Amino acid sequence: PMAEILAQRIGDLQGFDAEKDLRYASSRFLAKGGDRLDLIKMLRETFTVKEVKNHHKAIASAPWRRVYTTNYDLCYEKASEQIGILVDTVDIEDRPSDFQGRNRICVHLNGSLNNLKPDSLDNEFKLTTSSYLSTDSFLNSAWAYPFQRDLEFSSAIVFAGYSMYDIEVQKILHENPEYTSKTFFITKSLKGGKSQFVLEQFGSIVPIGVELFGEKI
Repeated sequence: PMAEILAQRIGDLQGFDAEKDLRYASSRFLAKGGDRLDLIKMLRETFTVKEVKNHHKAIASAPWRRVYTTNYDLCYEKASEQIGILVDTVDIEDRPSDFQGRNRICVHLNGSLNNLKPDSLDNEFKLTTSSYLSTDSFLNSAWAYPFQRDLEFSSAIVFAGYSMYDIEVQKILHENPEYTSKTFFITKSLKGGKSQFVLEQFGSIVPIGVELFGEKI
C-alpha cells in the first residue's frame, strides 16, 4: 500500500483516524501504548512479497552499479533470486566496508523486513517521526558517502516508482545540481500538480510506468 493507506491500517489497529499521515499514525500508535508486536505482525503480513512480476525480474537483470530502495519489502531480492542472481539485503547499520567492490546488493535506506523488531521502530526502521529524526538517519550513516559516490560516478540515476518523499534523498540531489541532467524518474503518467513539480526539480520524468520500463530493459 501507499503511505496514506498504510497509515490508516495502523490507525485501525488502535481505532483512530490516521488523517492520511503515516508518520503521525505510527508515532501516535506507539506513544499511546500500542503493541509493537501487533504492529510488526501487520507490517510483515503487508510487506512480505509472495510473488514478483516479469518486469520486476527484467529490471533486476540489468547490471546496475548499485541498488538502493526506500521500500521495506524484499521485492528486488526475490526478483533477482528467481533469475539466478543472489543479492544481499543491506540495511544502513551494516558496514559499507563489508560490501566493498560488490554491486549485487540492495541497500534499504529506511530499513527492511530483515531488521524489523520492537526496538528498531524507534531508529533504523523509518516509520515514525522520531525514527526519521533519529541520529541513526541515512545522512548520518556510513552509507551516505558510498551513496553520493555512486551518484557521482553513475552514467544514469534511475528512480522507479519514487515520489521524493524522503527529505534526505532530496537534500543530496539538491546539493548536487549537476545530477539533474542524468537523473530519470519512471512514473505511471504525467499528472501535473505537486508531484510532477517536485520531481522536475531533480531530473527528467519518463511517464512509461515500471512495466514498460522492464520491457525496454
